[in-house]
Amino acid sequence: MNEADIWRTAKEMIQQYGAEAQTRARHRAEKLLEYGFPDGAEEWTRVADAIAELNRKKPEAGEKVN
Repeated sequence: MNEADIWRTAKEMIQQYGAEAQTRARHRAEKLLEYGFPDGAEEWTRVADAIAELNRKKPEAGEKVN
């Protein structure tokens, strides 16, 4: 998957699975690794990381960041 596909998949996973999206993506990565597909596992790990980034709380304007 290219970078655009990673982010598109991450957004689709969030739409479909909500709060469970990152867990499901990481589970797919683990299963692919278990079945001997390290490249697929790496892609799904990137999707899970993208989901985490999309779900990360952004500070409000003027909000102090620690």
